[in-house]
Amino acid sequence: MSLIFMFFYWVVFPVAIITGAWWLFSKSPNKLLKAGSVLIGLLLFSGYLWLLVGQKWLIDQKIIALCKEDGGIEVYEKTLIPKKYVDRHGRIKIPDRANAKPYDPYFYETKKYYYRKGNPVVSRREYRIVRREDNKILGRLVIYGRGGGGLPGPWHESSFTCPKQSELPNFESQVFIVGD
Repeated sequence: MSLIFMFFYWVVFPVAIITGAWWLFSKSPNKLLKAGSVLIGLLLFSGYLWLLVGQKWLIDQKIIALCKEDGGIEVYEKTLIPKKYVDRHGRIKIPDRANAKPYDPYFYETKKYYYRKGNPVVSRREYRIVRREDNKILGRLVIYGRGGGGLPGPWHESSFTCPKQSELPNFESQVFIVGD
């Protein structure tokens, strides 16, 4: 099905816009109507380009603005954690709330809010590290993201996140200090 959509989006619609504008131009009896047909063609084509890339760009700009407000890592309390919670690769292992055992001193809470569902999806994800004994939030990580919004096709949909997860420091190592 997406191959059919791809054909329509990349071939049929642009050809129809150009052909229609050319037809109007060739049938116009005077220069004013010819100029009007060129203007209509340009407006239709620029509107089509807006649907292709402009809407995604605008959503990405809104995500950047939201991200500046509260995106990224915020540490409320640096905490000492025993070495037994660090794996052989040096990563701190904290379970999420659903998988935490009653004796686990820390766990993750995850909340996801959708600003927009459908195509594109716009969401806010918040991860919190919580200390079990007093339910205190030790730190939080907020990531805004967009998934999709491009033309359908056989390729993977585009996405955008803020802050970029590859540029963030390790969340657990910001909250915890490994010790004995």
